[in-house]
Amino acid sequence: MTENTVNDVIDELFRQFSFLPDNLFVRAGVETLLVVLLLLAIGMIIGWISAIFGRILAALIGGRAAFVFRNYFTWLGTVHHEFSHALFAFVTGARVRRISLIPHGQALGQVDYVPRGGRVLQALQMSLSSIAPIICGMVTETLLLIFVLPKCDIWWEYALFWYFAVSILLHMTLSKEDMTNLWHGIIPTVFVLYCVFLVVGAVTK
Repeated sequence: MTENTVNDVIDELFRQFSFLPDNLFVRAGVETLLVVLLLLAIGMIIGWISAIFGRILAALIGGRAAFVFRNYFTWLGTVHHEFSHALFAFVTGARVRRISLIPHGQALGQVDYVPRGGRVLQALQMSLSSIAPIICGMVTETLLLIFVLPKCDIWWEYALFWYFAVSILLHMTLSKEDMTNLWHGIIPTVFVLYCVFLVVGAVTK
């Protein structure tokens, strides 16, 4: 989605809801709301796709085999998922102590990190690191589609592409712990995002 397309969507929203004052502050609020809703919607859709894929696979090869395929054969997706958490935690200032790629109970992997700084910064670290698999997954899938798929010529190259793409997609879902961390820091995250849109709007106006 290009910048012009995003602006067109926002302009159309202001036309449809004419009672909204079209100024810098309201526009930044609308942009913030759209981003938050978009990320949540993508997370829900991916969760549904993953669940449907699991049911279809279970019907075809049996429940146990489907579980092994979905969780272990696509282990590359677990690696991508956990390193996404670790990357966002590190970039936002948290101290990453350990990255585990070995299953523990229901968890296929785990990132152990310690939030640092004030309460607001710690909340941001928890919230942003929790949704990292969705954001990093979207970036990775886009890069695969743009740079890898066009270069595929023979069957095994296509097979590798789809293996990487499906593995990452199936592991873009958020665990219960991820959702808890997300809501723990949602207010400061939304506020910071609003400030970013406010500054960008003021600079580019």
